[in-house]
Amino acid sequence: HLLALINDILDLSKIEANKMEIFLETFDVADLMRDVGATVAPLMAKNRNGFVLDLEDDLGKMHSDQTKLRQNLFNLLSNAAKFTEGGRVALAVRRDRRPNGDWLIFKVSDTGIGMTSEQQERLFDAFTQADASTTRNYGGTGLGLSITRSFSRMIGGVVKVESKLGKGSTFTMEIPAEFKKESSEQHPSEAVPLPPRDKAVLIIDDEPAARTVIASALAEAGLASFEAASGEEGIAAARAHRPAAIILDIIMPHQDGWSVLRSLKNDRELCEIPVILATILADRELGLSLGAV
Repeated sequence: HLLALINDILDLSKIEANKMEIFLETFDVADLMRDVGATVAPLMAKNRNGFVLDLEDDLGKMHSDQTKLRQNLFNLLSNAAKFTEGGRVALAVRRDRRPNGDWLIFKVSDTGIGMTSEQQERLFDAFTQADASTTRNYGGTGLGLSITRSFSRMIGGVVKVESKLGKGSTFTMEIPAEFKKESSEQHPSEAVPLPPRDKAVLIIDDEPAARTVIASALAEAGLASFEAASGEEGIAAARAHRPAAIILDIIMPHQDGWSVLRSLKNDRELCEIPVILATILADRELGLSLGAV
């Protein structure tokens, strides 16, 4: 479970940092679907679910990132299998010929527990599951669907959900058959506006991995960020850029977080910037007494 979580966080971090590359190849869609169906068969059997693979006769070929498409289908089908017991999961695929070129439509439907409209609204947010009982009863990291949406956008597509509580869910993924660079850009209505640099959040932490995870969480919330790898560098960055808030680690070499916090709060120009402690130390009272929020 921890390994899956770390892998998902690394994927999400790469996506947010625009470091996730696209590998294009031409492949037969029906062959890929049969491969996916064979791979998920044990997942279906685990909860005694019937699996139906419904392929249109002439699906043809795609020129896209096969790995990301396969991973998206695995994510959607494994979710369907997990939230359905003694029911039916189906993968239906068809080719849709449109004025802007052919698209492949993938529908993953199940007869499982379903969701309310409120749960559907936040379903694609990172680290989010339908509700607390979902994590308790079914496990998971809450990252699979966020990554699925990101991968879909990267290869020019979209993913949508329709669901009724107690009746099951249907996820529809639409992907262009021929990847075009411009098709992978976010639709204007989906783009998250980032604030200017002086309204961004400063992350002060000596651990690069910790900075990456925090930056990913901020990006998912629509916030820009910039980083400092030491206390001294962080104070200088705060003076130079006047961030909207500061996220501060405590355990750092040379100048620890307590010292940085005191310096920030004793500086007339910086003292009103909210400072949030992100640390393994549980000394909440000390933090609050020194001015952390």
